Amino acid sequence: MSGVEKMSKPQAVIFIIVALCSSISILAASDAQLPFAKLLFVDEFDKGMLEPEWEWIDPGNDSTKTFGAREDWLEISTISGNDLWPKANLDAPRLLRSISGDFAVETRLAPSPDRIPQAGGILVWKDEENFIRFDRGTWGYDTILLQKREGGLFQHLGDWFFRGDPVYLRLERRGEKIEALYGSDGERWNQGSQFAFRVDGPMKVGLHAVCLGSRIPYTATDFDYFKIFWAGENQPYTAPNVGRLKDEELQILQKTEDEKLTERASYVLSKTASERVDDSKDVITDPKTGLKFTKIYSDEKLNLLSHNLGLIVSPDGRFLFDHHRHWAIPLKEGEEPFNLAPDIVEVVYGSWSPDMSRFAFIPSQVRDLFVVPISPETGRPTGPAKKLVQSTRNEDVKGGFLPSWSPDGERIAFPWLKGEDLDIWTISATGDELKQITDDPLWERRPLWSPDGKSIIFARKRNPIPEDRIWDAWVIPAEGGTAEKILDEAYLYGFSPDGKWLAFYRVGVNGVDVLRLSDNRQFNITPPEEVVGEFSYGPKVTWSSKGNRLLFYNSGFEYWSTIGLVLPYGGAPVELGKGTRFGSWTQGWSPDGKFILTLDWNTNDLWIVPTDGGTPVKLEVDTEPKIWRYAIQPFSPDLKKLTFITEDMSLWVLPISVEERRVTGPPVKIIEKIRYNTADVGWSPDSKKIVFSSKKSGNADVWIASADGKQLKRLTDEPEDDVISGWRYGSAWSPDGKMIVYAKAEALWVVSASGGEPREIVKDATEPVWSADSKQLGFIKRDDSAISIVTLETGDVRDIVDLEALGMGDPQEPSNHSWGLTWSPDGKWLSFFTVKRRIDHFWVVPAEGGEPRELASSHPGKWWQFWSPDSTRLSYNSDRDVRVRMGAIWEVDVDELLSKE
Repeated sequence: MSGVEKMSKPQAVIFIIVALCSSISILAASDAQLPFAKLLFVDEFDKGMLEPEWEWIDPGNDSTKTFGAREDWLEISTISGNDLWPKANLDAPRLLRSISGDFAVETRLAPSPDRIPQAGGILVWKDEENFIRFDRGTWGYDTILLQKREGGLFQHLGDWFFRGDPVYLRLERRGEKIEALYGSDGERWNQGSQFAFRVDGPMKVGLHAVCLGSRIPYTATDFDYFKIFWAGENQPYTAPNVGRLKDEELQILQKTEDEKLTERASYVLSKTASERVDDSKDVITDPKTGLKFTKIYSDEKLNLLSHNLGLIVSPDGRFLFDHHRHWAIPLKEGEEPFNLAPDIVEVVYGSWSPDMSRFAFIPSQVRDLFVVPISPETGRPTGPAKKLVQSTRNEDVKGGFLPSWSPDGERIAFPWLKGEDLDIWTISATGDELKQITDDPLWERRPLWSPDGKSIIFARKRNPIPEDRIWDAWVIPAEGGTAEKILDEAYLYGFSPDGKWLAFYRVGVNGVDVLRLSDNRQFNITPPEEVVGEFSYGPKVTWSSKGNRLLFYNSGFEYWSTIGLVLPYGGAPVELGKGTRFGSWTQGWSPDGKFILTLDWNTNDLWIVPTDGGTPVKLEVDTEPKIWRYAIQPFSPDLKKLTFITEDMSLWVLPISVEERRVTGPPVKIIEKIRYNTADVGWSPDSKKIVFSSKKSGNADVWIASADGKQLKRLTDEPEDDVISGWRYGSAWSPDGKMIVYAKAEALWVVSASGGEPREIVKDATEPVWSADSKQLGFIKRDDSAISIVTLETGDVRDIVDLEALGMGDPQEPSNHSWGLTWSPDGKWLSFFTVKRRIDHFWVVPAEGGEPRELASSHPGKWWQFWSPDSTRLSYNSDRDVRVRMGAIWEVDVDELLSKE
């Protein structure tokens, strides 16, 4: 029997107490008190890039590192199975840098903001036969794990239950002795274990992440910093004073840290990293005009607004209207929004009658005019909506379908799509006396009744061609007559209550313009950013019901677009380019996969975005003729050229250098007339030719041209104007460069790139994509029932994905659809999107068949996806609204403009 077993109970208790006390020290030690006071290296991960000393090792090529998880943190994500256990694998991703002599290394970890499982920590690495791993989260959220491999022998050194969050990990080396420490504040440490590690010579230290178990699809481990302290060679070892904290102390420390984290998380959620908005001001003076902008209302309810038609305010000033959800939003504390069109499912454009007894609206799809009775006291509907006018065409003519009430509330002016023409009509509030006001082949929309009821102003399209989007402002007598143009390129907001001012927005001009009708003098009002935030198609503006005051709406959210990056095996999606304001739509991967070239469609700017999470830089483009728009996928595979369109619809090729971040030569004109749809442009695999659809021959045919503009060839000769490209998301050109696929009459056709007779491959198909061997085409069935693959030689079709099982193809849910099909360059994967009830879902499925795996979902705005050249990653654009402030309405007195002259 052992000595303890021979003791009496009191003796045993005394022995245990003495033993415990001898192993516990009370004194806390800071960095300055430790023998490793010399700071050799530190990376705070706050520059958006790694310090140059780091070496990134990813044996499985299936992990990512990014600075997008939270500000000033590094996140390492890895997929299930990646471990640092010799019996399994050594595939865990790691960041390492060289070190020699004695040292201490330290890091701080905290849970992912999205509560994604976390597993990782400090790594000391000599080679695959000799290393130390010190992890948090590998065996469970509250577990710290210490293991080593020495001379090929793998040992489990200990594991500890730790409730603190965040956790600090520290390893100290003195000669052959290693000590592992952990704590909750980086000053007082719990002693984990002391052990020998008899490995000579220089080695590497750094960070790693692991992911174990099939039930954990991925982990995302967040590191706040990494520090190395050094004492030099052969210094005497002095163990730091460490001691296990009492539970009460730990709870106090943790409560304090939780409060800090909660405060930080709340701040980050309410403010973006680059936009720290001061929303405490109630009055802001514009230094340019001297006008005072006064905040008159601020509430969370305002964040419900989604329309871009300016503000729709009730005549009594009590309600706002949101056309997306049909909500009337009360501008009074304690009152909740309610629905004004409960029987309509799509977006509606509507306005109140002057006496607040009726509400007129036009749905976005059917284009019929409805009127619903409402209570002037409560503002709520008192009966069902009545259809006054039915459109003869149910086409989606974008925007401008807002009905306007006459000042006496007896008539409604509205745009009516009857036959081929869109004209302005009026009708009585009871549905009688329908009258056509304008009769012109040019389309008209957005009617507004003048305050005296004598005239109607409206927007008229300048040219009939579809690609022309310029609208001018015209005025016509309310009973009909001759129209007169009053403003060029103006988006109309409306008349002031006294009829003396007209507010409008001019495309390309900041702020709002107001026209004084008595002398036709124009004034520009450019509100500070705190008043209007960001906007598209002009700020959200309306006239107040009290005096000549303009109201500006500033949403609590701003549009944010980044590049999403995800692995086909699953895992945590990460964001690239975070903190840089660009709308990343189309993307092109560099051949080595180190960066993505992306296009901001809002500004035509090109950005170079490192795939390791580094800071994006702009590629300067200044060329003549001026770029009107780029093709949707403008980049050649080698990223040395791009295609763009000028205003005269000519197609051009521009040489660029990503390395030098500039244009390297003059643009080359390819053809003078191209189809309006700039998606119909694609590059050959060798970047030497382009394919496009053009009406040069009279009908929409498929053409190819050399990138130097010297060769031009038509591949099809169609008798009808029914050829479309169909390669918006993939590529028209087969990977072997021999064939072109295109869509015609709801079927897929293939034609030789060198010319020849086109061949129909499969009917009722869309979105063709080539297999890596150029022998098959993937496509989506037009009824949205399946994603399928057809073999070109035999015509055999096999279904890969049952889309109906994913909720597509349901006639009861016409908004549900699938799209964006792509095939990975290695031929192993098909990726695609589904949209279900306006939520985007991102899927990948093995090309040989199997269960689709969802990669990213939960918010709208994932558009096209792009495979890396080695097929290990997919990028996509991620658009969303980010909360930056409290929604607010600001007011400015327009009459003050005259006093500021």
